[in-house]
Amino acid sequence: MLKDSSWEETAAAFEKARQRQPALSELLDFYEKLVKEQHAVTVNPASIPFDERLLRSRAGRGEPLLPRQEFPLDLPATEALFRTLCRLAKERGPEVRAAAEEIESATGWGGLDLQDLLRGTVAEEGYPFAVADQRGLDPELLNTLAEASIRPSLQAVAKTLGSFVENDRWLRSICPVCGSEPKCAELRGQELAAWRYLHCGFCGWAWPVRRLGCPFCDNQDHNRLQTLIIENHLTCKLEVCDVCRRYLKLVDSKEFIGLIPEVEVLLTPHLDLAAMDRGYH
Repeated sequence: MLKDSSWEETAAAFEKARQRQPALSELLDFYEKLVKEQHAVTVNPASIPFDERLLRSRAGRGEPLLPRQEFPLDLPATEALFRTLCRLAKERGPEVRAAAEEIESATGWGGLDLQDLLRGTVAEEGYPFAVADQRGLDPELLNTLAEASIRPSLQAVAKTLGSFVENDRWLRSICPVCGSEPKCAELRGQELAAWRYLHCGFCGWAWPVRRLGCPFCDNQDHNRLQTLIIENHLTCKLEVCDVCRRYLKLVDSKEFIGLIPEVEVLLTPHLDLAAMDRGYH
């Protein structure tokens, strides 16, 4: 999660990332500023109501605690962050500046209700892309801004609900908090005691799972599962499944202590290309 590491640790990770991948410096500079603004957000605890009895009932039935469409938002904090991130985007050059200005206009006096956009981003994966298509806005930028803006609230909710998660009983590959798929995997611990964790792509929660197995189709045949090392990139590898043809990045915090998975994922767009070149998605 964003605030599992201090801002100083996160900034140091970005600096090391720039040294390892200087070609990505401009992109990493932007994301460092973005993450710094996310770190600075304080979510109002009063904006996170929950029904303890309902949560315990769902946990007892082996269900995720709170489906994504039920996640509350601290709307004032989320809207303010969206505006701040729009300003940051305008510093990235003429093309991005023009796209960010169009988004600002649309969510200002252009009739696009910002609260509806943010709530829709919570409720439905890919919602900003549909809005961008209707409004003639830059889809990738709108999605990045909307998802980055809601993340502090989502992760605050996940932290609040985390005490209800029974990790030792949760054997599924979807998030025990919200039911979403993982964004990346991580190895933690030492040698034989190492655990594999999945990091939720929606709320950021991390939970332990078996070392062997596809988190998307539950394939456990080791002959049809591979871990690929691309271009000697040892800190982050690819886990691929030859049954469903999907892939997941695996951050190795076991061998390389102090890694921040969110930064490692940003640092490795070449792994996504390598996976897709091999027919994985």
